[in-house]
Amino acid sequence: MINYFKDRSHADATALYMDICKINDQKRIKEASQQFADLTTPSFQHIILQLSKIKGLQFHISGNWICVTGESYPHRFQIARINTGEFTRIFHEAKGNWYFKPKDDFEYSRRSILKQVDKIAGITAEVKGKYNCIWLSGKTFPVLDQIKAINTGMYRRKFSNSRQWYFYPKFR
Repeated sequence: MINYFKDRSHADATALYMDICKINDQKRIKEASQQFADLTTPSFQHIILQLSKIKGLQFHISGNWICVTGESYPHRFQIARINTGEFTRIFHEAKGNWYFKPKDDFEYSRRSILKQVDKIAGITAEVKGKYNCIWLSGKTFPVLDQIKAINTGMYRRKFSNSRQWYFYPKFR
């Protein structure tokens, strides 16, 4: 999926969304409207407004995540006090970046995949590893169409060298 609104202000994103809607391409309109819906939530707008008031910060929007870079250490208390609403605030110590993501973003996708796998007879799923990858076991070849039909959300589907299907988060 194309990220139509990366590194754009809200006004630019609105104008771009209107332009995309004028093009009669239903796939692009659907993708853009899903991304734009995340940009128009009050919590998202509130976070962007509060971050834009802090000098020295840089932030960019990737999908429905907000990544804050720049000199964030002197402003850590201001960032920590931002009311996030339906978003979760994460601080990555190694990179020194702040991230704002919708609550239950990956968690919802993982639960959704596990529920869909439970409906496929003869296949079991196991969550493993540092990145919470979902590994499928059992005879997957007869149910290949069902595996490919699973809505992955924030995960990607892959066939490993060990001849197993697994799902891994898109941020990897």
